[in-house]
Amino acid sequence: MFDINGSEFLIIVVLAMIVVGPQRLPEYAQQLRRLAKQARDLLRQGQQTLTQEVGTDVDWTQYDPRQYDPRRIVREALTDDAPSPGAATTTAPSVPRKRHPLAQRSASAPYDPEAT
Repeated sequence: MFDINGSEFLIIVVLAMIVVGPQRLPEYAQQLRRLAKQARDLLRQGQQTLTQEVGTDVDWTQYDPRQYDPRRIVREALTDDAPSPGAATTTAPSVPRKRHPLAQRSASAPYDPEAT
């Protein structure tokens, strides 16, 4: 999680012993232990509350942000809704998809480089 290797951890412990002092170090270690336990209990309680409120039948994969590829979303928004000639025919969705205004091209208007 913190990406600390053994030698770095040893240096941190030695520095903590020097800065805090050997008399107060056990007290601070107990406080750190208590804080870690409270954080763990708080996380468990939050998980239990979430499970009770939402239930266990939720498909969490649909909320995974890694599935949203911006390139795919833009490509789907800009492409035509018409199937390609070699594609199998499928039923149309019940709600028509809106296309991006820049993706709508008129087939009747030819390209005119002098127009702009």
